[in-house]
Amino acid sequence: MLNDNIRFARKQCGYTQQQVSDFLGIKRSSYAYYETGHSAVPVELIPRICVAFGVSADWLLSEEIVLKSNGSSLMSKQESKLPGLANLTARERSLLLLLRKHELTEEVMKYAVSLIPQEDDE
Repeated sequence: MLNDNIRFARKQCGYTQQQVSDFLGIKRSSYAYYETGHSAVPVELIPRICVAFGVSADWLLSEEIVLKSNGSSLMSKQESKLPGLANLTARERSLLLLLRKHELTEEVMKYAVSLIPQEDDE
């Protein structure tokens, strides 16, 4: 269940196992074992995995992700992709993952926030 959900989320976000393992600060082989279910995901990594994929722990631990009937790929019972994140370009996803990994200085954060259109501007 958890291993299927993290694999589904990673693929929907367009991340490689290496990108996610770099973000988590672990070896790619360790992350690959979590996805295949060969190793249990350490509880302390769950919040960071949620941040990487932009999902809640409830979502990550839910049984809402299932194999397609042919068993070849994963899908959600409710929808076939993650809300929002899967609609980003590969470059936007990579940038988001980098931003989530690094703490931004107050000056950089103010600038980034200033680029976000206000509701009245849309």
